[in-house]
Amino acid sequence: MSNVTIRVPKILYKKLFLLKEEAGFGDKSLLDYLNYIAKEMKLNPLMRDNIRDATKILLPMWMNNFSDNLPFIRFGNNLKLKVKSYESSNLADIAEEKVPDEEHPPQGSAIVIGRGPSLFKHNHLKLLAESNYKGMICASDGILITCLEHGIIPDLVTTVDGSPIIKKWFDHPLVKKHAKQLKIVLSATVNHEVYKMLRDFGAKIYWFYPMFDDWRNIQNFTKMQRIMTTSSYNKKPLQTAMAGGNTGTCSWVMAVSLFKRAPVALIGIDFGYPEGTNLEDTPYWSGLAPYGPHVIPVAYKEFYHPIFKTKALADGPFMDYRETFISFQRQVPTWFRHYGGSINCSEGGTLFGPNITCMRFSEFLEKHRK
Repeated sequence: MSNVTIRVPKILYKKLFLLKEEAGFGDKSLLDYLNYIAKEMKLNPLMRDNIRDATKILLPMWMNNFSDNLPFIRFGNNLKLKVKSYESSNLADIAEEKVPDEEHPPQGSAIVIGRGPSLFKHNHLKLLAESNYKGMICASDGILITCLEHGIIPDLVTTVDGSPIIKKWFDHPLVKKHAKQLKIVLSATVNHEVYKMLRDFGAKIYWFYPMFDDWRNIQNFTKMQRIMTTSSYNKKPLQTAMAGGNTGTCSWVMAVSLFKRAPVALIGIDFGYPEGTNLEDTPYWSGLAPYGPHVIPVAYKEFYHPIFKTKALADGPFMDYRETFISFQRQVPTWFRHYGGSINCSEGGTLFGPNITCMRFSEFLEKHRK
């Protein structure tokens, strides 16, 4: 490592030390502080870093949505980390919840449902509907209508996206019919028309905020959002959660962190396209096609699932979702792993790795239907 020496004016040197102290580095060296402020800068950014940077163009839409939703968030239902057992209460009931251990096991199992193609290929919703499964069911917004068509009423439905197009996942007679039985977890940056429609349907709505940055830093935006959502009704800030960039991962986070469920099974969480998919039918092909066929090996990665013996392709966003979910598995609490952890029952896709068990969905239902 080579060192560089620069001359810094005394006044700038003093300012740097003041900034260092304000950032909580008063007992640290100036080098420690400089490393801290440069920690997010990557000299060789990965594809996932480029994708996240690209999504910043959505910031105006997110902020417009947030400003429209803010008056309703401040006096609406706020997700809490301390919740009674789901069977005996609703999300608004607050109780001191012990961390699961040998004497206090988790609240039971859960199933997280995404909209991946494996869900339809293996008729997983039909299997679930015909089973006697009594655990918690968490669904992503995109699969809600299909769940209702199968007679499945999820215990929790999660929405992360702020685009107006998300309204199509709820604008349906079945959603209106079952609205009073639904508990919808909405991102604070969801399109306001989505909120109004669900409110008018009579669904129970709970707010949370996807964590964009370190909420503990007063200068970061998530911290400001948390302050803005407090009110005389909601004395605690809006609940934040690591959403993983998609509703499937966010639903998994809710099941584990909020409801202390284990094990948590995943169906329809593919994070990839099945073998044989025409690349021209994938969402990002139109942006890649002008670069020619040589871009395909860079933009799409082939995965062979060692347990399900299937092949799939993942593009940049799917690879990001996959890597994020796998990184979450390295951070799960000991009790979650002890009681079964994450079980991928999608029977396809790209998801496998440390702390992820894979099995057929029928096998999971047989083991955990009670």
